[in-house]
Amino acid sequence: MKINPSVEPYRIRIGMKPEAIKVMDDGREVCNLRTVEGERIYDARIEEMWHRQVAVCCLSRYIRECPGRLELSEATFEHEDGRGMGGGHRDDRTWKDGKRYNGAAHGLCNQLKGSRRIDYNGRDQNGAQGVTTPSRGKS
Repeated sequence: MKINPSVEPYRIRIGMKPEAIKVMDDGREVCNLRTVEGERIYDARIEEMWHRQVAVCCLSRYIRECPGRLELSEATFEHEDGRGMGGGHRDDRTWKDGKRYNGAAHGLCNQLKGSRRIDYNGRDQNGAQGVTTPSRGKS
């Protein structure tokens, strides 16, 4: 769901407080990064995933250039199913159907992964296809 920027001023004019988290009809949750509370929740979810991964990038087994170790200050929100369509499929949950969902990753690893779906949390019974990039220098 794309947020119409003209809606927020309207909400403020009529005294409605913007939602920190929008829960979609299909169960997806989207943190509203235009609010202080939404940004705080989003950052807390990144930290939760970082702890759950024991400070290791969720893409370390799939991105050749990944150093593995992930500092909390470097962690970005990695959307397992991708965001697609300008955020139309975005889901900011950290757990889905009782299983781990999404992860914390280096910004570069997240960028190299792009919009490809990688099942780094192990939900795919057939195994995931890793994303590799061309090697640089020595093999």
